[in-house]
Amino acid sequence: ALLAVSRLGLLPLKVEPGAGGAKAAAGYRTAQTDAETAFQAHLLLCETAARRGHADALEQAEALHGESMSMPVELRLQYFTVLEHAFLAAKTRAEARECMIAELQDTLTEIDLPPELSLPLRLHLASLLTISRSHREEAREILQRMIAEAPRSDYEPLALLMLGECTAQGNTPAALREAIALFERAAARGDKPTVQQARIRRADVLVRLGNTEDAAQDMRRLLREDSPAPKEDAMARLVLANALANGNADDRAEALACLQQPVDNGLEALPRNWQFMVLKSLAIHCARLGEADCAIANFRRILAMDPARHARNADDEEWRELYGAAISAAYLLEERGDFNEALEILDSTAKWNTAAAPEGSPRIFMKWAASIRQEYPDARK
Repeated sequence: ALLAVSRLGLLPLKVEPGAGGAKAAAGYRTAQTDAETAFQAHLLLCETAARRGHADALEQAEALHGESMSMPVELRLQYFTVLEHAFLAAKTRAEARECMIAELQDTLTEIDLPPELSLPLRLHLASLLTISRSHREEAREILQRMIAEAPRSDYEPLALLMLGECTAQGNTPAALREAIALFERAAARGDKPTVQQARIRRADVLVRLGNTEDAAQDMRRLLREDSPAPKEDAMARLVLANALANGNADDRAEALACLQQPVDNGLEALPRNWQFMVLKSLAIHCARLGEADCAIANFRRILAMDPARHARNADDEEWRELYGAAISAAYLLEERGDFNEALEILDSTAKWNTAAAPEGSPRIFMKWAASIRQEYPDARK
């Protein structure tokens, strides 16, 4: 099965051919031509260069474009996965996303594109478009057409899942109820990971509609009975914690224990942005319970993921998470009179990779540090 994972989109897309596709792929592998073998070898070299962050991987990938058009579907899909990785090695995430959108849109204009190629490419294009608020309606239209044109395809559950996510962003009661219906349709037909993600997103929408009890019950059941993978486990725990956040003392204690579990198990299996989300949610719940030491420790763990090591590919969301952690930790430390520790965080944050940081952000931390030094002269110079 071909595993095509979006490193740019909101949703990880696992694309697996159906029974017919699997048989065709098996037959293809046993009857591969010399040209296909050579093309696949070039893809592997390009992928290796991209994974190592070599900017020349993009030149290698683009050189394979013409040849890719004559290759079987499986190799064409592999080519697009490698091309995306090459864009990420050479450009910022935002730039890479725009380049990949243009490539996919151009490919999808080809006449007589087979559905086993067009469907996963359309799905991936929609996943990239959903990131930009200005493109979300375009993503919705792509997903709606996919569902209408291929209602029983292997890709329909993921299309329903993504359409539900787009619809929920409307954030009106009617849009949220429509999103729930789409998630329920995805859960009725998808494979195990898709079903779990649909249930989690449905529960998240229920929380937003105020139905926290049903959301909490379903997330407890999923965690207890369905053995979710690390990312789905973390997603379910975040939703469960949010459902319990405004409950009684027992509910809040359960929320804290729920979020502590993935940290105790080790966050390495999660993508960076999910590590941020788990630690931030845990820190916020600690602060709500008056456990400032726990909150500060978890904010510090986020800060330890120094964005200077990921300068080119640190996107706006990562900067927001890191700056948010710095602001929260410094506020808690200043509030309890630990001015030296607050200054340590503010000074180091102001110096983070200023060339790549959002414009004006370092000055915010420099001014805050200066105000503490002025108001509390005994604090560290």
